[in-house]
Amino acid sequence: LRSVEGAEDDRPAARSAIADARVSDRDVLVAVAASGSTPFTTEALASAHARGALTIAIANNADALLFQEADHRIFIPT
Repeated sequence: LRSVEGAEDDRPAARSAIADARVSDRDVLVAVAASGSTPFTTEALASAHARGALTIAIANNADALLFQEADHRIFIPT
């Protein structure tokens, strides 16, 4: 495995990953981001939600963007 600089900000890559995985209403997507606002993570969750998947967001920020689109929210205060 190799890290890729800026990958966490690549919204188109998130949409492609969800499409390539053929996410549908038969799937569950769990998105985890401490800030709750990482672009790749928020876009993946939004794309999965738009395709009918059940979405769960986990974040350490009560105002996380992830929580706006998720079906279920888990806030873990730090």
